Formats: sequence, C-alpha cells, structure tokens
Amino acid sequence: MLFLSKPRWSGIRVFLEFKLVVFNELGERTNSLNAGEDFSIGLDLINHTEDTLYFSRSDYVRLFTQFYEREDFLLVYKIESETMSPIGKPYDLKNQLNFATINLPPTKMPPHGKREMIFGFFWSYRQENQPMDKGKYFSSFTDFAAIEEFEVPIDTSIEFEMN
Repeated sequence: MLFLSKPRWSGIRVFLEFKLVVFNELGERTNSLNAGEDFSIGLDLINHTEDTLYFSRSDYVRLFTQFYEREDFLLVYKIESETMSPIGKPYDLKNQLNFATINLPPTKMPPHGKREMIFGFFWSYRQENQPMDKGKYFSSFTDFAAIEEFEVPIDTSIEFEMN
C-alpha cells in the first residue's frame, strides 16, 4: 500500500502515473544505449495533480517492499525475432531488504506532469549481470498502488536498444 505524504489536500483527486524508465551512465533518460554500456532501469512517479506532493521514506519502503519480489518487477527481456527471453534483473532477490532507519526528508514532487524516479538500479549492481550485446530489450510491470482512498493502476512497459 502506498500512501503519499502531503502538505495539504483540498479535496483534489489524486492523479499519479507510474512509468518504467531507462537512464544511461550519465543519468539521462534514453531508449538507445551503446552495447556494453551500463544503464539503470527504474520506476518513475509522475504527478499530474495541481499540488506539490511529497514522497516520504516510509512511502518508498512500503512501495518497494510491495514490488521487490514480483517476478516481473524490473525484469529485462531480450527481444529475439518472435520471442522474448528473460535475461535478468538489476538486483538480486536473495539479498534481504534492509532499510536503514535514518530520517530523510521527503522527495518533493512538483505538479503538472513533473516526474521523479522513485527507485531504480544500475544493471551492473548485480554482479552476475553481464554487459548487454547489441539488440532490442523490453521490460514491463503491472500492479496497483493504494494512494489515499484511490487505487492507482500501474501498467507500464519500456523498449530500449543497445547499438
């Protein structure tokens, strides 16, 4: 369950969108990378409301805990002619979740379609992952997040390529 912390609510309807995103080594959003280049894949949260929202550390922990063990969460597939072969995730499910109990300020999410990557990992973070060869790749994720009294659907996918 995801509950967003907020400075004020005046009865507005929450409209948030989740999107998969790929960043190159420089932290730029892209769908085209160089073969062998490290990249990060993660989940963006996009604020389509009229108000600034605040994503707290406890919001992050709740959401990540909900998705972490899902088979399709941040799973990358290689597209090969008519099939897609799973090649891995940027994190290892064998590693236990361990969230430090530090008091971090919430992430400020400006209104009107502004986005923030709420979590993601570099492909190289998992030592078993090999640099990717030339080709087309794909990832998708579907779930729901409860935000206040609303249930926000997550149905997102991304294609990217290694040149």
